[in-house]
Amino acid sequence: MKPFFSFALAFILLAGSLEASNPPAPAPRSGGDATLTGQVLTPEGAPASGAVVVYFGLAGRQRVLADAEGHYQIQGLRTEIGTLLARHEEHGVHTLSVDLRPGENHLDVTLEPMPPSRAIRGRVVDQDGRPVEGVQVQNNPEGFSALTDADGSFLLETRQSGFDLVAKKAGFASGLLHDFAGTASSEGLEIRLGEPIPLSGRIRGIRSSHRTEVKVNAYGPNELIYTAGVGPDGRYQFPWLEPGRWEVVARLGKRSTSSKIEIAPGEKERRLDLRFHQEP
Repeated sequence: MKPFFSFALAFILLAGSLEASNPPAPAPRSGGDATLTGQVLTPEGAPASGAVVVYFGLAGRQRVLADAEGHYQIQGLRTEIGTLLARHEEHGVHTLSVDLRPGENHLDVTLEPMPPSRAIRGRVVDQDGRPVEGVQVQNNPEGFSALTDADGSFLLETRQSGFDLVAKKAGFASGLLHDFAGTASSEGLEIRLGEPIPLSGRIRGIRSSHRTEVKVNAYGPNELIYTAGVGPDGRYQFPWLEPGRWEVVARLGKRSTSSKIEIAPGEKERRLDLRFHQEP
């Protein structure tokens, strides 16, 4: 087993690099026009100095530390419904849904006492039921992850009542297992990876000399993000996507174009062309 307790490691590294008296450092910008600010409080209502604050959205995650007064700021977010996790190793954890609007958004978070940890055990198999080694299994939104062994088995720890597991490996469509209510057993779980569905297309509306400079990103369910290059003929390809709703974005310098696509289970392949509009 190779568990990676990412939040605990992030807390140690970040807490050592910031002084408690400093103002909250904004997270790196991801190209959106929304900002999220607020204060993290302990269960007793005191500022939770040094709390780790993580935002989960379509473009991935952004993480900051709260300052000495518990204040945090995350910039450059997309206007969407995302998840905010605040965590302090001494005072507890709290997860909230947040509906981001353009401009500044404010959300204060009161931590809840940390529940005792428990183990999540299971295995990952392919569509034919064979165990798959080297699969990353992550429990969201805590961020704890592990890699499967040769027999497909994994072990994770969680402090939440439920779990939201995502299993990912190149060449497979991701496997998902949800128990938000915490009613299912956390032992003997099985996550099945799916048959990948390729998505390809052509980039149009730009000069042929600029085609290879274009980068294409596919943003999918469960925080999945893939990146593809563009060939001299203007073609791009994502060899493995899972069913669900995807947003495909092509960028060339400051220019961008995007489109959304729904991939249904059982499809063999999909095609999506993207066109850049002429510059004014």
